[in-house]
Amino acid sequence: MIVELTDEAIVKLQEKTDSNSNKNIRIGVKGSGCSGYAYEFDFLHGLPEEDDYELNYGKFSLWINQPSIAYLDGMTLDYQYQGINEGFTFINPNAKAYCGCGESFTI
Repeated sequence: MIVELTDEAIVKLQEKTDSNSNKNIRIGVKGSGCSGYAYEFDFLHGLPEEDDYELNYGKFSLWINQPSIAYLDGMTLDYQYQGINEGFTFINPNAKAYCGCGESFTI
């Protein structure tokens, strides 16, 4: 599988899509930031592209555009609690370095 989800990530994505009529999440990579790449993570707006890859989890689907597959292959999406902070975390074995602000990474 291109992207694996932890149990915690599945629970949070189900919560977010249960309260929204849109059950489709877009994840991907775009050129951005000081290290070169940034993750895209949002509800899918409109229809997926013809060559998008779908990971169907029953109550919701993740959609990945073809150019992002090589950058996300083997990645784990987790949901973590750290003190009073919580959020989705990308654990990507393809990332070689992250910028100081944590917003971008290098392949």
